[in-house]
Amino acid sequence: MRVTFYLKDSKAKRDTPIYARISLNGKPFLKYSLQQSIEPKHWNQKEQEARRTLTGYSSFNHLLRSRAADMEDVYRNYVILKKSEPTKATLKQLLDERIKPEAIDKEDKGGFFAFYNKFIEQTEKGVRLNHRGKVMAKGTIKSYKNTLRYLHSYQGTVKRPVDFDTIDMEFYSSFREYLSKKCMQGTNSVDKHIKTIITILNDATERGINKNLAFRSKGFKRVTERVDSIYLTEAEIQLLADIDLKGRKGHEQVRDLFIVGCHTGLRFSDLSRVKAEHIKDGYIEITQQKTGEPVVIPVHPQVEIILIKYNGELPPAITNQKTNQYLKEIAKGIPAFKEKLSKSFTKGGAGINQNLEKWRLISSHTARRSFATNNYLNGVPAITIMAITGHKTERAFMNYIKVTPREHAKIIALSWRQNSAKQA
Repeated sequence: MRVTFYLKDSKAKRDTPIYARISLNGKPFLKYSLQQSIEPKHWNQKEQEARRTLTGYSSFNHLLRSRAADMEDVYRNYVILKKSEPTKATLKQLLDERIKPEAIDKEDKGGFFAFYNKFIEQTEKGVRLNHRGKVMAKGTIKSYKNTLRYLHSYQGTVKRPVDFDTIDMEFYSSFREYLSKKCMQGTNSVDKHIKTIITILNDATERGINKNLAFRSKGFKRVTERVDSIYLTEAEIQLLADIDLKGRKGHEQVRDLFIVGCHTGLRFSDLSRVKAEHIKDGYIEITQQKTGEPVVIPVHPQVEIILIKYNGELPPAITNQKTNQYLKEIAKGIPAFKEKLSKSFTKGGAGINQNLEKWRLISSHTARRSFATNNYLNGVPAITIMAITGHKTERAFMNYIKVTPREHAKIIALSWRQNSAKQA
């Protein structure tokens, strides 16, 4: 797809409308009105932008670039979803929903919440894409809605209006305090809400709707803390695999799927989607739901045993909540999981330290963390593991895995032994 701009009347002596010409496969496909005008003497047709002689030319050109990007996003997303080319009428309708000035005016008059609701609606339709140009994951949309509910609750409880012009440093401090002390949310949960608000405001600002840039100040920042999450060693995973769960079909299926997660690193949302057709020649090949990226994982011997048990497929998945409940019930019956661990976190604005038996800390996500940590300890290069877990930086990956200083020393010793064996 290619987007070019041209004037309706390049010889006009007054402002004339600007049109976008959308071409597909090198052929003109759709003429679309931007409902923006400019006097021809201020227009550079070769560069397809306003000349410096136009007052506010920089903002004007930024708007044009944004519109072109919007058009490309809308078209690309339609092709991804429908696996076909849109008709002219369909493409025009989708473009109107995304960038039509009347719609923007309506959002502007409706304020922050009206824009937020429109943002969610268009995200669900697939009109808005993530930074990789992919359709937003259901979990991301759910988090948008969750933050919206808390903002409404905050406005009603604190009696402080929430709108584009009121989201400033005072709001930032007040909202964080509300989430932390009134809603008793942890530091990382609060951070997720702040991240979402910044996402919404960035979009509104790029579209010329929000003029308040307080959210881009240094003080309006995200704050996270490292959580004392656990991982299971390979010996502990084997203990789970060995426990007899006959007569407890639901628990057995949850345990088996969890073990698959420990040896694939797949998220719960992806594990529940793996079918027989995704398993070929000793590998699991699937496109990850959250990232939209394809991943190929070798079938571990324990996973192969589970596949045979379920006739070439994985055991059926149940809800995440029920999965976590069953995992704790299973692990509680294993003596090795009675070990007490210290867990530190912030809640309600206060630091909390707890000593909990390990079985209480196991969840479906423990499998993914166990995969990453165990493979790292076994000497698999971090970059290889990151290709499966989806971590973009080694720093983020190292924060994710659970490796003690002694375990780091063991990795170095293993590397020395391997190098010595090669030289022998």
